[in-house]
Amino acid sequence: MGYVDDGILDIFVGWIIFLAGLMLFTEMFWMAGVYVAIFIPVLWSAKEQITMPRLRKEELRPIMTQKSFNGTTAVIICLILMAVMGLLLVILLFGGRPGSILMDLFLIIAASVIGLSVLAGFVAAARSYRAPRWYAYGPMVLLFALLAYLTGIGLPWLLMALGAIISLMGVIYLARFLRSHSILPNSERPIW
Repeated sequence: MGYVDDGILDIFVGWIIFLAGLMLFTEMFWMAGVYVAIFIPVLWSAKEQITMPRLRKEELRPIMTQKSFNGTTAVIICLILMAVMGLLLVILLFGGRPGSILMDLFLIIAASVIGLSVLAGFVAAARSYRAPRWYAYGPMVLLFALLAYLTGIGLPWLLMALGAIISLMGVIYLARFLRSHSILPNSERPIW
């Protein structure tokens, strides 16, 4: 399931980012678990129904060849850092005194750690899955966060726009994949 040239993973990552913006906009934070619980089985099913019937064994390339510290470990570390900083950020935003120098400093540090974790996560995923387009997604996230800070446009709106852009890129890659890969006869399909 590590084949990423079909664009399906991009579509789902974009949707998760879009839904994160929607969650921030509607302040329904409890929906985060629901999104994950819904989208992982849908992603798995889409890979099984769309991608796998179209791939030959030789088209699958080795994924995550590094043994000691692979991309999955880096992504997990980045997610943990983002969760801890995000939790502290929410606690301070809803319980701290706005305008205090310490709170402002922590907001800058927490936003920087979250942004750098997102960047590192996309770079690690791009290296592990050999998907060069993902190198662009991390800086796009940082650029949109900087735009939110500088222009005053709400972060939820920019997250929804970023998610839509990444999903659109995934749709383009999926269309290219479907045009170039027809469904294989059963005799040529690898056994999963």
